[in-house]
Amino acid sequence: MSTPRRVGLPADVTAVPVRTPRGTFASLQAGDAAVATVVLLVPGWTGSKEDFATLLPELASRGLRAVAVDPRGQFETPGPADPYAYTMPELVADVRAVAQAVSAAPVHLVGHSFGGLVAVEVALADPELSSLTLLGSGPGTLPDDQRAGLETARETLEEHGLARTWEALQRHERASGVPAPPPDVDEWLRRRFLAGSATALLARTRHLLDAPDRTDDLARRPVPVLVVAGEHDDRWPPAAQAAMAAAIGAPYREIPGAGHSPAVDDPAATAAQISAFVDRWPAPLRLSTTTLGAGSEQVPAVRRRVRECLQTLPAAVVDDTELVASELVTNALLHGTAPVSVDVTLRGSTVQVSVSDAGPRCLGTDTHRPHHGRGLAIVAALAQRTGGWQDPDGCHVWAQLASSSGSRPAHGAAAGTAAAPSGQAAR
Repeated sequence: MSTPRRVGLPADVTAVPVRTPRGTFASLQAGDAAVATVVLLVPGWTGSKEDFATLLPELASRGLRAVAVDPRGQFETPGPADPYAYTMPELVADVRAVAQAVSAAPVHLVGHSFGGLVAVEVALADPELSSLTLLGSGPGTLPDDQRAGLETARETLEEHGLARTWEALQRHERASGVPAPPPDVDEWLRRRFLAGSATALLARTRHLLDAPDRTDDLARRPVPVLVVAGEHDDRWPPAAQAAMAAAIGAPYREIPGAGHSPAVDDPAATAAQISAFVDRWPAPLRLSTTTLGAGSEQVPAVRRRVRECLQTLPAAVVDDTELVASELVTNALLHGTAPVSVDVTLRGSTVQVSVSDAGPRCLGTDTHRPHHGRGLAIVAALAQRTGGWQDPDGCHVWAQLASSSGSRPAHGAAAGTAAAPSGQAAR
């Protein structure tokens, strides 16, 4: 198990409070505040922003602004004693509030371990996230052979509080063969653990024990995903993380010699993988938004708007995008409920067409709408990735096409996922 070797901080890392409408969050930051590309890092179960202390300057040296945060109830960010404050929707809302406070553009989100589970939920709630990197984080709850320590923590927390839980976890780790860290690091880790909220830790423990596998849901979103694992990860096996990446259609990178915390064990290699991925996926640039009422007679207007906003791209790209938008809008107008919104967005090396309506049934979920002739087959043939999902706001469908002749995205089809069959999200 990797532990942060921190008692002090690197000289180029600064402690900065992040003030949001949901409260103030402790953070460590590196990089020029004027840099527009922001990487926001969320720590794991008992971790803190210091788990990224040596990674932050590595990211900054690659031209990024890096921000690591203590979530509420962890280390230097206080949290209330109310268990409701630590439900997953509340944790997600916190991360989104921090992201909006530190960046005018959508951030590149990195979640380590339990922080990865939270980050996935953020991506599901905010498909306009620039990118998502899952770092030492697997599909849902930990494997059975890793749950004993969690169960011990839950039972001890419920009955005895933080101090006794720390002692129980140390006994469990020593019995599992995990070597004790140096005395100064051990003392710092103990102080960090005891500084947190027992209510928050109990909530995170329960989440980790009950976390659902959200792989399929994530595959249906347009957010670019990278999965990075340590070669010797002792929490989620690297093979499980690789399988998750394949199911999403995401690239998988393994850090040689690293354990559960690649950011600690090899910050330079970890930063190289994250920055290379971030460079391929700049913040989404929305070119056009159109809102339609009922009636298929509005489709020609959508086609004209697509052609206008993509006029600087190759003619073949414009033609294909115009046709895809036409078919997706027709499907929504015929089988959905007005109003229908159409967004055209540049996303990395792709053009993304997103169509939303008020429901009730949605392309890209387990319950498909009726096909409209050959339309959806045309979309699947032209797009590199497609997907869709349903939520309380209605139905959302998207398709991504190459934005230039011969270009391929670094996520989805280029990572080994073909365009989805009609009506299904790429896997």
